Amino acid sequence: YHKHFERSPFEDGVTLVSVGGKKNYSPFLKFAKFLKIPVFILSDGDHDTENEVKNQIEKIYNDLSDVPLFVLPNNADFEKFLYDSDFYEEIMKAIDIVKSEENYLSNNYIIKLNGREVKKDVIRDYNGEEGIIRALLDCMRGGKTDFAEEITVQIVKSDKSIPTKLTKFFEKISEQLNLKPKQDEQSDSI
Repeated sequence: YHKHFERSPFEDGVTLVSVGGKKNYSPFLKFAKFLKIPVFILSDGDHDTENEVKNQIEKIYNDLSDVPLFVLPNNADFEKFLYDSDFYEEIMKAIDIVKSEENYLSNNYIIKLNGREVKKDVIRDYNGEEGIIRALLDCMRGGKTDFAEEITVQIVKSDKSIPTKLTKFFEKISEQLNLKPKQDEQSDSI
Protein backbone atom coordinates (compact mmCIF):
# COMPACT_ATOMS: atom_id res chain seq x y z
CA TYR A 1 0.00 0.00 0.00
CA HIS A 2 2.71 2.41 1.00
CA LYS A 3 4.78 1.74 -2.12
CA HIS A 4 1.76 2.37 -4.37
CA PHE A 5 0.19 5.39 -2.63
CA GLU A 6 3.35 6.75 -0.93
CA ARG A 7 1.54 6.93 2.41
CA SER A 8 0.27 4.57 5.05
CA PRO A 9 -3.20 3.01 4.77
CA PHE A 10 -4.45 4.70 7.96
CA GLU A 11 -3.84 8.11 6.34
CA ASP A 12 -6.63 7.20 3.91
CA GLY A 13 -8.86 5.60 6.54
CA VAL A 14 -8.01 2.17 5.14
CA THR A 15 -7.41 -0.86 7.32
CA LEU A 16 -5.74 -4.00 6.02
CA VAL A 17 -7.06 -7.07 7.81
CA SER A 18 -5.89 -10.66 7.69
CA VAL A 19 -8.88 -12.93 8.22
CA GLY A 20 -6.72 -15.93 9.05
CA GLY A 21 -7.84 -18.32 6.34
CA LYS A 22 -10.30 -18.85 3.52
CA LYS A 23 -13.16 -19.96 5.80
CA ASN A 24 -13.02 -16.88 8.02
CA TYR A 25 -14.38 -14.07 5.85
CA SER A 26 -18.02 -14.16 6.98
CA PRO A 27 -17.73 -12.31 10.33
CA PHE A 28 -15.70 -9.54 8.71
CA LEU A 29 -18.09 -9.26 5.78
CA LYS A 30 -21.14 -9.11 8.10
CA PHE A 31 -19.48 -6.42 10.19
CA ALA A 32 -18.49 -4.36 7.14
CA LYS A 33 -21.93 -4.68 5.55
CA PHE A 34 -23.67 -3.65 8.77
CA LEU A 35 -21.48 -0.55 9.07
CA LYS A 36 -21.54 0.12 5.31
CA ILE A 37 -17.75 -0.13 5.09
CA PRO A 38 -16.42 -0.83 1.60
CA VAL A 39 -14.58 -4.14 1.36
CA PHE A 40 -11.87 -5.22 -1.08
CA ILE A 41 -10.49 -8.74 -0.94
CA LEU A 42 -7.07 -9.90 -2.04
CA SER A 43 -7.04 -13.66 -1.71
CA ASP A 44 -4.75 -16.59 -2.21
CA GLY A 45 -5.60 -18.59 -5.31
CA ASP A 46 -4.65 -22.04 -4.10
CA HIS A 47 -6.98 -25.04 -4.13
CA ASP A 48 -10.66 -24.12 -3.64
CA THR A 49 -10.01 -20.77 -1.97
CA GLU A 50 -11.66 -18.62 -4.65
CA ASN A 51 -14.92 -20.61 -4.53
CA GLU A 52 -14.91 -20.63 -0.72
CA VAL A 53 -14.51 -16.84 -0.59
CA LYS A 54 -17.14 -16.25 -3.29
CA ASN A 55 -19.64 -18.40 -1.41
CA GLN A 56 -19.18 -16.31 1.73
CA ILE A 57 -19.55 -13.06 -0.19
CA GLU A 58 -22.75 -14.26 -1.90
CA LYS A 59 -24.31 -15.40 1.39
CA ILE A 60 -23.85 -11.97 2.93
CA TYR A 61 -24.06 -9.52 0.02
CA ASN A 62 -26.18 -11.56 -2.40
CA ASP A 63 -24.17 -10.12 -5.29
CA LEU A 64 -20.49 -10.84 -5.93
CA SER A 65 -20.01 -7.44 -7.57
CA ASP A 66 -20.58 -5.72 -4.20
CA VAL A 67 -17.17 -6.88 -2.98
CA PRO A 68 -14.25 -6.61 -5.42
CA LEU A 69 -12.32 -9.89 -5.22
CA PHE A 70 -8.76 -10.19 -6.48
CA VAL A 71 -7.38 -13.72 -6.53
CA LEU A 72 -3.68 -14.40 -6.90
CA PRO A 73 -2.83 -16.01 -10.25
CA ASN A 74 -1.57 -19.52 -11.01
CA ASN A 75 -3.22 -21.15 -7.99
CA ALA A 76 -0.65 -19.39 -5.82
CA ASP A 77 -0.76 -18.57 -2.16
CA PHE A 78 0.81 -15.25 -1.18
CA GLU A 79 4.22 -16.79 -0.51
CA LYS A 80 4.37 -18.40 -3.97
CA PHE A 81 3.03 -15.21 -5.52
CA LEU A 82 5.88 -13.16 -4.00
CA TYR A 83 8.43 -15.70 -5.19
CA ASP A 84 6.87 -15.78 -8.69
CA SER A 85 6.92 -11.96 -8.70
CA ASP A 86 10.74 -12.03 -8.55
CA PHE A 87 11.20 -11.04 -4.91
CA TYR A 88 13.55 -13.95 -4.10
CA GLU A 89 16.40 -11.72 -2.92
CA GLU A 90 14.11 -9.57 -0.80
CA ILE A 91 12.56 -12.66 0.81
CA MET A 92 15.95 -14.22 1.55
CA LYS A 93 17.24 -10.98 3.08
CA ALA A 94 14.11 -10.65 5.22
CA ILE A 95 14.42 -14.22 6.52
CA ASP A 96 18.08 -13.62 7.42
CA ILE A 97 17.20 -10.40 9.25
CA VAL A 98 14.33 -11.97 11.19
CA LYS A 99 16.36 -15.06 12.08
CA SER A 100 19.51 -12.98 12.76
CA GLU A 101 21.55 -15.43 10.74
CA GLU A 102 23.21 -15.06 7.37
CA ASN A 103 22.06 -17.68 4.86
CA TYR A 104 19.53 -19.03 7.38
CA LEU A 105 17.68 -21.08 4.77
CA SER A 106 20.76 -23.02 3.63
CA ASN A 107 22.73 -23.08 6.86
CA ASN A 108 19.90 -23.90 9.23
CA TYR A 109 16.41 -24.58 7.86
CA ILE A 110 17.34 -27.01 5.09
CA ILE A 111 19.92 -28.83 7.22
CA LYS A 112 17.40 -29.35 10.05
CA LEU A 113 14.39 -30.39 7.98
CA ASN A 114 15.59 -31.99 4.72
CA GLY A 115 14.64 -35.66 4.65
CA ARG A 116 12.29 -35.40 7.62
CA GLU A 117 8.74 -36.65 7.50
CA VAL A 118 6.14 -33.90 7.09
CA LYS A 119 3.23 -36.28 7.54
CA LYS A 120 2.81 -40.00 7.10
CA ASP A 121 4.66 -41.12 3.98
CA VAL A 122 5.57 -37.57 2.93
CA ILE A 123 9.25 -36.72 3.22
CA ARG A 124 10.68 -33.21 2.79
CA ASP A 125 12.97 -33.02 -0.22
CA TYR A 126 15.02 -29.83 -0.27
CA ASN A 127 17.68 -31.14 -2.66
CA GLY A 128 18.62 -29.29 -5.84
CA GLU A 129 17.30 -25.99 -7.14
CA GLU A 130 13.64 -26.99 -6.89
CA GLY A 131 14.26 -28.22 -3.35
CA ILE A 132 15.63 -24.83 -2.34
CA ILE A 133 12.48 -23.18 -3.69
CA ARG A 134 10.30 -25.69 -1.76
CA ALA A 135 12.33 -24.96 1.38
CA LEU A 136 11.95 -21.20 0.90
CA LEU A 137 8.17 -21.49 0.47
CA ASP A 138 7.84 -23.87 3.42
CA CYS A 139 9.92 -21.56 5.59
CA MET A 140 7.78 -18.55 4.64
CA ARG A 141 4.52 -20.44 5.16
CA GLY A 142 5.67 -21.72 8.52
CA GLY A 143 6.59 -18.23 9.69
CA LYS A 144 3.96 -16.02 8.04
CA THR A 145 3.61 -13.71 11.00
CA ASP A 146 7.34 -13.71 11.69
CA PHE A 147 8.41 -12.74 8.18
CA ALA A 148 5.55 -10.68 6.72
CA GLU A 149 6.60 -7.27 7.99
CA GLU A 150 10.28 -7.62 7.10
CA ILE A 151 9.50 -9.04 3.64
CA THR A 152 7.29 -6.00 3.09
CA VAL A 153 10.09 -3.66 4.24
CA GLN A 154 12.55 -5.29 1.84
CA ILE A 155 10.11 -5.10 -1.10
CA VAL A 156 9.38 -1.42 -0.41
CA LYS A 157 13.15 -0.70 -0.23
CA SER A 158 13.74 -2.44 -3.56
CA ASP A 159 13.54 -0.63 -6.86
CA LYS A 160 11.25 -3.34 -8.25
CA SER A 161 7.73 -2.56 -9.35
CA ILE A 162 4.70 -3.77 -7.50
CA PRO A 163 3.22 -6.85 -9.21
CA THR A 164 0.41 -6.05 -11.65
CA LYS A 165 -2.18 -7.94 -9.59
CA LEU A 166 -1.48 -5.75 -6.57
CA THR A 167 -1.45 -2.60 -8.68
CA LYS A 168 -4.90 -3.47 -10.05
CA PHE A 169 -6.11 -4.16 -6.51
CA PHE A 170 -4.87 -0.74 -5.35
CA GLU A 171 -6.34 0.94 -8.44
CA LYS A 172 -9.76 -0.53 -7.59
CA ILE A 173 -9.49 0.78 -4.04
CA SER A 174 -8.37 4.14 -5.43
CA GLU A 175 -11.26 4.28 -7.88
CA GLN A 176 -13.99 3.37 -5.40
CA LEU A 177 -12.67 5.47 -2.51
CA ASN A 178 -11.54 8.33 -4.74
CA LEU A 179 -7.92 8.08 -3.58
CA LYS A 180 -4.93 9.18 -5.58
CA PRO A 181 -1.25 8.31 -5.32
CA LYS A 182 0.78 11.20 -3.85
CA GLN A 183 2.22 12.13 -7.26
CA ASP A 184 -1.30 12.67 -8.66
CA GLU A 185 -2.31 14.77 -5.63
CA GLN A 186 0.73 17.02 -6.06
CA SER A 187 0.03 17.59 -9.77
CA ASP A 188 -3.62 18.43 -9.00
CA SER A 189 -2.61 21.17 -6.55
CA ILE A 190 -0.20 22.88 -8.97
